[in-house]
Amino acid sequence: MKIAIIEDEPLAANNLKKLVKSYDSTFKILPIADTVDQAVALLSEIEPDLIFLDIELADGSSFEIFKQIKISAPIIFTTAYDHYSIKAFEVNSIAYLLKPINAEKLEDAFSNLERMKKAFDPKKFNIALSELNQTSYKSNFLVKRGNKLLPIEVDQIAYFVASDKWVYLVTHDNEKFIVNYNLSELSELINPQNFFRVNRQYLVSKKSINWLEPYFKGQVCVSLKPETEVQVVSRKVTPELKEWLTN
Repeated sequence: MKIAIIEDEPLAANNLKKLVKSYDSTFKILPIADTVDQAVALLSEIEPDLIFLDIELADGSSFEIFKQIKISAPIIFTTAYDHYSIKAFEVNSIAYLLKPINAEKLEDAFSNLERMKKAFDPKKFNIALSELNQTSYKSNFLVKRGNKLLPIEVDQIAYFVASDKWVYLVTHDNEKFIVNYNLSELSELINPQNFFRVNRQYLVSKKSINWLEPYFKGQVCVSLKPETEVQVVSRKVTPELKEWLTN
């Protein structure tokens, strides 16, 4: 069995490697990745049979990996926090281990993997696991207008904007409502095919974009509707934005 360990704490990575080898010395441990970029590069080149995945990596959340590449291998999440458990099971997760990880926790995770494999035809296990864990995105938000609560469908939303310590939902009809999420959380909750984080203030839908205009050293300006100030997109993000608009 080929196993990938994606972990940004060297001590935790080495401990996990020793535990896995103690469980079964025949398992092959792939080179350890400690960032999202390294994980994407590794998993694009090699398809492991199992992935141990820390949630908070050196350069961001490991959930960013799933936005860049498709992963069909089963995943055992490892983290010091329990508040990611629901999101973890939206992807190919078979177990969620809280640090520090010991032999007993690891054995339970492998037992869970074996039970799931026995429930499916081995050749179809990864496909079945992937289908069972298809990521589901929010389809609507419940917002307040006076004393009433209104459902707003995602298709009605032009963009989200962070302003004065609040985050607002702005509809295509230019209605504005406070939402109880920050932009990073919203980026995880909404289908990335339809919304894009152009900068620290704005998460925008494709339908909200009027035009792009070259700005300075590879940057672009974005005009939005309903009308707001023209937004500047960094040189690093600009190629991603252009690719997103053409897909």
